[in-house]
Amino acid sequence: MIETKLATELPLSIFMSEVSDGNMATHTGLDIAEVAQHRAELVQRVGAPIQWLNQTHSAVVAAPQFVDANPLDADGCIGRRGFAVGILTADCLPVMLFSESGLVYAGVHAGWRGLLDGIVINAVRQLKCPEGSRLRAFIGPSISQAAYQVESDFVARFEDRWERDLSECYTPDGKNHVRVDLAGLASMQLVELGIPCALSKLCTATDPRFFSYRENKTAGRIATVIGG
Repeated sequence: MIETKLATELPLSIFMSEVSDGNMATHTGLDIAEVAQHRAELVQRVGAPIQWLNQTHSAVVAAPQFVDANPLDADGCIGRRGFAVGILTADCLPVMLFSESGLVYAGVHAGWRGLLDGIVINAVRQLKCPEGSRLRAFIGPSISQAAYQVESDFVARFEDRWERDLSECYTPDGKNHVRVDLAGLASMQLVELGIPCALSKLCTATDPRFFSYRENKTAGRIATVIGG
């Protein structure tokens, strides 16, 4: 387990689970009892109940008043003091948003579809930052540009939808492929909204501490959790 303590007025941390902490996802067909145990141990480490999501690569952001024992149908969630937000990934981006005060925070699951459809922007718009504070962002373990090869028309989808040149976020890789920096795309959106973004620079595809679907078709998922 990796913990990053944030420089906020109220205590707030980001927890990133590893393969050694076990699979955190209930939807993958793996042993549910084992997943429940892994999650219980994670809750103990975080020190607060965790709101889980039924992630479907959407652009939907939930904003519960209290933690729900059932996963919410969303790919982003606004948290509140008293409960944490957990995001499951095995290459996609876990984007954590938080105010410098530590009063408000959110977790976002941003695969390429959700990123394309604006889930990061949706979460920022819903997160009400306290007066006098500002938002910051952190992107946890995810697939790196070096490991993320896609067909060339992938970039065209983003450039058409976002109506801008994105050449700084990809490099050609042969005649028909490119290597795309997904974290760079998310960071670009955040910075344009005036939100500083820090990167973990941990690659799920090359670092054996993390699950990677692209690298080995694993059913396992790590959890990135924000809470205080």
